[in-house]
Amino acid sequence: MKNNIAHVIGTVVGTVEMNHRTMKENFYRFTVQVNRLSGIQDLVPCMVSDKLCDISQIKEGVVVDVVGQFRSFNWHEKEKIRLILYVLAEDIQIYSDNYGEEDASDILLDGWLCKTPIYRETPSGRKITDLLLAVNRPVGQTDYIPCICWGRNALFAAGLNVGSKIKIDGRIQSRKYNKVIDGIAHTLTAYEVSASGITRESGKMIYG
Repeated sequence: MKNNIAHVIGTVVGTVEMNHRTMKENFYRFTVQVNRLSGIQDLVPCMVSDKLCDISQIKEGVVVDVVGQFRSFNWHEKEKIRLILYVLAEDIQIYSDNYGEEDASDILLDGWLCKTPIYRETPSGRKITDLLLAVNRPVGQTDYIPCICWGRNALFAAGLNVGSKIKIDGRIQSRKYNKVIDGIAHTLTAYEVSASGITRESGKMIYG
């Protein structure tokens, strides 16, 4: 579908692990480190079927070029629900070295705003708006993708209503945060789409 297109180029870090098996098809998860031009490193979770490639070739240090969809599902843990996000590969190329391309983490989403935007400003005055976008799959399911907008995008997004149909052009990024669980401090990783452009249905894309 054209409403959810993710493209990630980066280096595999950590181990590749079996995630689940469906209809005699095994799915494996792995993490791709993507370097931004600023030097910041994003860790993008990915998943791939063993029918799409030789899983043994995906190992730490190799470069992968993944095209797919940014998917979500709710993980029930005790009495809490956690949103799990990952790129489901529809095509993957694996390179041991000498790839020659810059890292990339591009995404295009087309969906509906399903939660009231949250607008805030940093102490330095930087404008930020958090969105939750519902993106339909062809099989009747829906992915819920958290997005973050900055500057003029943030001001535009803050004025949107729940149910608005919008398109977002941006990148998948990760960030660390601290959370106390059962009295113990943990460092966790959150994943979101950082919008570089946003438009309402039939409107003009806004960048900035």
